[in-house]
Amino acid sequence: MTPESFNKAILAMQERGTRNKRSVWTVPTIKYRGSHFATFPPALIEPCILAGSPSGGVVLDPFMGTGTTGYVALKHGRDFIGIELNPAYLALAKERIAAVRPMRPRAA
Repeated sequence: MTPESFNKAILAMQERGTRNKRSVWTVPTIKYRGSHFATFPPALIEPCILAGSPSGGVVLDPFMGTGTTGYVALKHGRDFIGIELNPAYLALAKERIAAVRPMRPRAA
């Protein structure tokens, strides 16, 4: 994000009468049927992705887990790079992300 586009985003936010999130956020929990111990609801990461990356931008998730960040990024028109070491969690992430966009095969 360039300084100019950041300033435009701040001005647009001020014109809409919105303000920054405060230090305590209320986010309702949701059920996830997969077997990952630390899933979080998409509503938790959504404002971060929308505020921190432009439409068409790329979001990096170095600890992908079940793919919540990738799911939300794709849902809002961003690409993402996800890194996950556990094959079981990777399978859960692929399934979740495929609900938004089918996974493209990796280039050889």
